[in-house]
Amino acid sequence: DSGNARISIFTPDGEPVAQWPVSDWPAPVAGGLPPAFQPYLAFDVDGNLYATASNAGQVLVFDDEGAMTGTVTDADSERLTQPVGVAIASDGAVLFTDVGRDAVLEYIPQAPLSPEALDQEDVGASPVP
Repeated sequence: DSGNARISIFTPDGEPVAQWPVSDWPAPVAGGLPPAFQPYLAFDVDGNLYATASNAGQVLVFDDEGAMTGTVTDADSERLTQPVGVAIASDGAVLFTDVGRDAVLEYIPQAPLSPEALDQEDVGASPVP
């Protein structure tokens, strides 16, 4: 639900289950038009949700309960500039398309993905206080 800067989860029947705000997503511009870069989402096999925040130059990471567990700011030893796409590869790597770098970058998450496990210097991620 990027138009309302939130992530919403529904049952297969369309019943709402949960939602949480994403402050790093831009609000719609005048006239209700969506921002230029809509967020992209991908779930890994552990249930972590990766959500692009292109305007912030990062990818947000949420656990299966909706708690933000970290942010990814670097991939393949490169600083993210405008990540607009995200996908999970069969080997568990997270792939980002970054239009600011005109590249597809790979990020290897550390397991378990938690604020305690994230190390800003080693993996380019930062825990949420």
